[in-house]
Amino acid sequence: MNFDWYRATIDHPPQVVMDTLAGCYELSDVLPTKPFYGYERAYILKRGEIDLLRVQWGGNTGTRVLAEASGEQAPEFSSHVREKFTDHFLTRADVALDYCEEGAWESLFGLSAETADLFRLKTEHRGDYHRAEGGRTFYIGSRSSPLFNRIYEKGIQSKGNPLHVRSELEFKPKSEQARVAYSTATPDQMLLASTWSAYFYGILAGVKGPKLAPPGTVKKLTRDEQSFLHMMKQYGPLLGRMLEARGGDYCELGLHIAGHIENQG
Repeated sequence: MNFDWYRATIDHPPQVVMDTLAGCYELSDVLPTKPFYGYERAYILKRGEIDLLRVQWGGNTGTRVLAEASGEQAPEFSSHVREKFTDHFLTRADVALDYCEEGAWESLFGLSAETADLFRLKTEHRGDYHRAEGGRTFYIGSRSSPLFNRIYEKGIQSKGNPLHVRSELEFKPKSEQARVAYSTATPDQMLLASTWSAYFYGILAGVKGPKLAPPGTVKKLTRDEQSFLHMMKQYGPLLGRMLEARGGDYCELGLHIAGHIENQG
């Protein structure tokens, strides 16, 4: 289990961030590159043909410096950022689990579909599902939410071992509180960040434990929403019995309740 992507924002001067990170890598060069995400300036740290990390700042992005690394460079980069900038904010971390055995795709696909159905998650299929020659990918969750999971036939897609399948959680905490809390979290703790991811990875990898912090912005309930939750806590069992008496027909129960609401008017 490793980080396959690690992105952080750092509240230190850009030159300090760049010099500090460059000092962690021997025989590396700092080179300008094209900025993304609305930043004004960007540099990459390279060693030969290998891109070690990217640093960006400026523009309409605020005062913090963005630093990130992906793929094989992500684990080492995350260690350096956590050691040198203990006050950084985590904005993205991909946690990858790799399997290389017969039936790995079928098992992962089955568990992914089960989780999506159980928690009503969005799904998306990509790749060669007809002949399975070009590699398949299956997504669950929403890309815009704090957690999003993909399984894919990495070995086929990279022309490696065709049995190599990866499950990868894309974790993007939204609130400042969560970005601070998860900046020191283990990959295991990130897998537990939501109810559905805890279910999925609890079965897949035996990961257990409490949720470290809510990964998204916590919504403040209105007075009516609070009253509704209180009503459901008090009368939920009664409504359940009424639904059962109607054979599980939600429409019939809704019309029955609606009739009483109209009578109150």
